[in-house]
Amino acid sequence: MPVRQLYSPPQIQRSINRLAKQIAADYRGKPLILIGILRGGFIVLADLVRALWLAGHHDLDIDFITTSSYLESNISAQVPPKIIVDLNRSLAGQHVLIVEDICDTGLTLNLVQKQLRAAGPKSLKTFTFLDKPSRRQVPVKLDYIGFTVNGWIEGYGLDADRACPSVVVKT
Repeated sequence: MPVRQLYSPPQIQRSINRLAKQIAADYRGKPLILIGILRGGFIVLADLVRALWLAGHHDLDIDFITTSSYLESNISAQVPPKIIVDLNRSLAGQHVLIVEDICDTGLTLNLVQKQLRAAGPKSLKTFTFLDKPSRRQVPVKLDYIGFTVNGWIEGYGLDADRACPSVVVKT
């Protein structure tokens, strides 16, 4: 099936670099733990960490949390999200940034935000590469947003065509 490119690799990198500069300024002189939401968030997290380093923020640590909101291998059958693999570290008194690939219904991010907030971090903010507010079912606070989108999209770490370096829509 043919695809139409929404965001090219250079556009993606410019957006991530812009947000990395903002995050580096917001956390200047403060250690920061980035929590990637797997599976989709791993590509954007890798790009964001490198951009943060280049923006001058070197006091970084990375961890991951794994969630699922789909029935086994069926990305069209959504179920309430759950945390499959949790963190193995304390976040108490730490500055924490959640890194997500896309905020769609908000259900997964809402769950992760509640869970991490309960761990007692000094601060908790959320980065989402893509925001789809038209599908929101619950309110979530998003502090850093790359792009706002509508409809089903693929590529750049998302559930379909994960390895594609662009964000695309099938036509």
